[in-house]
Amino acid sequence: MMMQDRYLFKAKRIKGQWVEGAFYIEPYTDRCYIIQWNSTGLGFNEFIEVDGETVCQCTGLKDKNGKLIFENDILSGHIDVEFP
Repeated sequence: MMMQDRYLFKAKRIKGQWVEGAFYIEPYTDRCYIIQWNSTGLGFNEFIEVDGETVCQCTGLKDKNGKLIFENDILSGHIDVEFP
């Protein structure tokens, strides 16, 4: 079973690269992790420690190129001159 886009998260690794997956906070230590699932969706490949202040949840929407939009993404648009 694959994860629905709305429940997908992204965050920056401690070393600065962005990763996507399920979000998990370790009890007692408050360490934050992104869990990346294997292709079958029945198990996980790894827990990746991330900076908790960079965690963003997917909106479930896609941009015009089909890329998923996450909270805090910066979007640009064009308003037609005839737009009231």
